[in-house]
Amino acid sequence: MGRLSDYLGEEGFTQPEDDGGDDFSFVPTGWYPAEIQEVDIRDNKPKIEGGTSTGSRFVVKFCIIGESYANRKIWNGNGFNFINDSQDCQNIGRRELGRLVKACGFAENDRLRDEDELIGKKLDIYVETVPGTEGYKDTNPATKFKPLGTGGDKAAPAAPVATKPVVPAAQEYQKQVGAQNEAAPAAAQNEAAPAPAQAPAAPVGKMPWE
Repeated sequence: MGRLSDYLGEEGFTQPEDDGGDDFSFVPTGWYPAEIQEVDIRDNKPKIEGGTSTGSRFVVKFCIIGESYANRKIWNGNGFNFINDSQDCQNIGRRELGRLVKACGFAENDRLRDEDELIGKKLDIYVETVPGTEGYKDTNPATKFKPLGTGGDKAAPAAPVATKPVVPAAQEYQKQVGAQNEAAPAAAQNEAAPAPAQAPAAPVGKMPWE
């Protein structure tokens, strides 16, 4: 006899509703509406074992909320290096973080004082596939950010609608004439043209008044 009933009682384990969070297949490249679920600040690994950290990064977990790929979880890669020994790396990280904050509705002069202020914010994220290098696997991060509704849910675009090409008037006229000729009955097309009216015969002799 197993022990699961000791923990869950006679009812046993009931499977919870699957939210799609364990689907690790890649999301197609495109814009998706999303909500920020978690924000984590992590220290970078030291360059050498036992050394000091090279900085800190801002890691964000998004949840797609649109019709396409709803409930899928997306991250901003390895995070934004808002503190880093490399000034260039830090500048890039802070610039990306600034774009995220702006997309969440913060005004230009607003200050982000707590990372939890971003939790629950909705925005559009651009997800793409980034090829792995140096033995690392491909990744599927959010790389661009816009205010909600301005990026759009373009992961599964509708099939393009066929449109009638614009035809110059002269070409359209010739096309219509050709169609009319094709529609005419074959017998009518092959019918010989009527003979031209004959001129009256010249009078013979003279008339009484001549």
